[in-house]
Amino acid sequence: MEKPEKPATAKKIERIAYISFGVLVVFVGIIIFIVKAKDRKFLKDGIRVEATVNSLSKSGTTKNTNYHMSISMFTKTEEAKKPKSDTTNKTESQKKLDEILDNLTINPKIGSYVGINISCSSDSYNKYKPGDRITVVYLKEDSTDVRILSELE
Repeated sequence: MEKPEKPATAKKIERIAYISFGVLVVFVGIIIFIVKAKDRKFLKDGIRVEATVNSLSKSGTTKNTNYHMSISMFTKTEEAKKPKSDTTNKTESQKKLDEILDNLTINPKIGSYVGINISCSSDSYNKYKPGDRITVVYLKEDSTDVRILSELE
C-alpha cells in the first residue's frame, strides 16, 4: 500500500513552519549568547565591591514573579598618583621624612555613593535579608548596571 502524496499547499505550509521554527531557534540562541557574553564581561572586567541590602521586594503575578533588591554601595576610585617630594637642599632627616611620606598609600577617597534597585533571582531573594553584606560587580563605564557576584558565578 502506497502512502498518499501530500498536496502542494500542505508541503509549502510544512516548509514554512520548519523555516520559522529554525529562525526562532537561531534568534533565541543569539539572545542567550549576548546575555552570557555580558555576564562574562562582568566577571572578567567588573569591579567588585561590598554592598548592603536595604530592602527586598517582589512584583508581578504568582506565576511570573519578579524579585528586586535595594542596595547601597560605594564605588571604587582610582588611586591618585602623587609626585615624589623634591629633596633639593634638604637635610638627611628631612629627606628621610619625605621618603616615608612618599611611600604612604593612604587614599581618603572612597568613591561615589550609589543606592540602586536591582533585579535578583528567587534564590538571592530568599537567601539575603536587609542589613546583609553582599559582593556586587559593576563595570567601570556604568556604575548603575550592577550584578550580584554569586549569581554570575
